[in-house]
Amino acid sequence: MFCVLQSYAQAPSVEAPEDLPALRIVGLVAKGSVLMNELNIKSDWIRLENFGQDTIHFSDHKIFISDDVNKLKKFRLRKKSLAPDSSMVIWCDDMGITREQIHTNFKLSSMGETVTLTIVMDNRRKTLDQVYYRELGPEAQQTLYRSESDLMVYRSAR
Repeated sequence: MFCVLQSYAQAPSVEAPEDLPALRIVGLVAKGSVLMNELNIKSDWIRLENFGQDTIHFSDHKIFISDDVNKLKKFRLRKKSLAPDSSMVIWCDDMGITREQIHTNFKLSSMGETVTLTIVMDNRRKTLDQVYYRELGPEAQQTLYRSESDLMVYRSAR
């Protein structure tokens, strides 16, 4: 089942201004994940993609991800790198650790919320990307992802 939701995702340019990393949220699961992390746990997740031409080394930047618009520095991405035209899953399982994979210190809400990716440069915070999703409903799994038109689309599986 595919259903296009209204265009409530921010539409940032793939070309990052001011030498910002071209990092973007391209998908998420906030309910009923069937994927397992390296700890063999099914958890909520966010998929980030590097649309730039350079590898992003998270340790070289102050990049944060949050599910709280009032607390944008909730979890700092560290220790990993993301090659150009590559993506990675960030597990939202409230563990707050980075091992083989990154595990945030928060979980996503199936009731809907805003996920924000920010960077701090020269003591100024800049938004790299932001996605809002609504309450997800009763399906067993719902995956939100961005289509070419930058609408949020969901796929549900039972």
